[in-house]
Amino acid sequence: MFGEEQIIGKTVLKVDEKGRITLPKFTQAEPGEEIALMYDLRRTKIVIYAMMEFEAKLKEAGEKIDELYRAKEITYDEKMWFRRYIYGDGCLEPPTTVAKGRRISIPQRAIKKLNLRDEVFVIGNETRLEIYPTEEDYTLSLNRQKNV
Repeated sequence: MFGEEQIIGKTVLKVDEKGRITLPKFTQAEPGEEIALMYDLRRTKIVIYAMMEFEAKLKEAGEKIDELYRAKEITYDEKMWFRRYIYGDGCLEPPTTVAKGRRISIPQRAIKKLNLRDEVFVIGNETRLEIYPTEEDYTLSLNRQKNV
């Protein structure tokens, strides 16, 4: 099942005319599984989570935001911005289901925002899958992380 084991691997996937991709075998995704798609904070990639992990991440993020606010490290407006992002803006769609053949649909607004073309670069990252427009975009994101 998706996210139960380490997701290790990388590949380039075709995006069909309807905006669908077929999840690679290394994800261990099965038809009928519920997953959640979310942007990263910079909106440079799509992150796919198994529902259990997604719900746990939402809870953890909400608790961290509250903790920062109580410690006066963020303002009320910042607290509300973060909450709006993680509970609304950052979530691409309501949870979706892996279809027959391990296919999933990428929402049209994400295709436009990330300028996704015929192919995407996909990499496993522990218990989640990350989708980048190109392998070069992935490399750039690594470089940005080193410079933070």
